[in-house]
Amino acid sequence: MIYLDLNPKSVETIRILKEEFGTGPDMILQGNSDRLADWCKENQIHPDLLIATDLIEHVYDLEVFFKDLSGISNDMQMIFTTASTPYNPYIKRRLHKLMDGCESGTLETPNYYTLRKSYIEKNYPALSKKEIENWAIHTRDLTYPDIDRAIQSGGNTLLNR
Repeated sequence: MIYLDLNPKSVETIRILKEEFGTGPDMILQGNSDRLADWCKENQIHPDLLIATDLIEHVYDLEVFFKDLSGISNDMQMIFTTASTPYNPYIKRRLHKLMDGCESGTLETPNYYTLRKSYIEKNYPALSKKEIENWAIHTRDLTYPDIDRAIQSGGNTLLNR
């Protein structure tokens, strides 16, 4: 069994739990689909099954994601589940509150908004405080390279999303 998570805190938690209970995944990796693909290739591992919970809604580029996974093994079965359903009013309310807090900068920091803002401040020091805040708001859901493209194009790349 291979455990993979992009969140370093989750990876560390699994390591602690494995140590504490003496059982757990055979391999613990931190990263995303390309990390898993690279590790499997380097170690000549061909998993039969991939199971992911609450993941697919966070994947930035599904084409790249599935290309990475299909490169691991053509025979690997994949199961994706999520509890993030818009049909459960309790979950819908909780998720909206969580995402609003992450995007407004009102939840624990760093959050997505504050990370984008810090990145823009560091890489575009000539921008005014107001411009930095506007870019941090309007580049929601973008990776750093896409934020760079958006700023360098004056926002034209945002119109083509």
